[in-house]
Amino acid sequence: MSNFHNEKNGLTYEDFIDARNAAEKGDPNAVFQMGVFYRFGVFVKQDEDEALKWFVEAGNRGIADAQWAAGDIYRYGTEKMSPNPELAARWFRYAAHTDPCGRNLRCYGECLEKGIGVLVDKTEAAEYYTRAVEADDSWAFFRLGVFYLRGDGVPQDVQKGLGYIYTAKMRGVDDAAKYWDRLDSAGLLRGIKISEKEVH
Repeated sequence: MSNFHNEKNGLTYEDFIDARNAAEKGDPNAVFQMGVFYRFGVFVKQDEDEALKWFVEAGNRGIADAQWAAGDIYRYGTEKMSPNPELAARWFRYAAHTDPCGRNLRCYGECLEKGIGVLVDKTEAAEYYTRAVEADDSWAFFRLGVFYLRGDGVPQDVQKGLGYIYTAKMRGVDDAAKYWDRLDSAGLLRGIKISEKEVH
């Protein structure tokens, strides 16, 4: 979505008008783009509630990015709307099925792990995280690594778990770096050797 929200990317007000006209004619990608304009306040006053309306419309027309964006807004809520975990999970699930990219798979995995709008199911969460890792999502490396470290939803494998967490850390995932530092400070990494080669 970042391709749309920054005027420096070359967007002009004419682009906004073109998108609005196309959205009014029913172009689902333009409907999604209107949601992005409203979410980030580009050429319009920022309004996440208005953005959500466009995302839901585009999501119902099969645009996976819109499905994810709707889930993201429902998860955290807006100034006018409280978080709605059930709808967040539903839209994240739609996105994961429409486009099983790493981000979409990982976000629904988080719902399953943390009980966001669905019952906690660590085994199914691990399956989604595994698929997200296969799709090369850096955050999923971290979440799956913690699962292996603890034996949540997968057979415990400390070495494999540390490998995944280290990979996420080396890819710049801040939470993975902090988690790694906590393990190190607690003395839990003594004698552990992790290759710098990423785990796949």
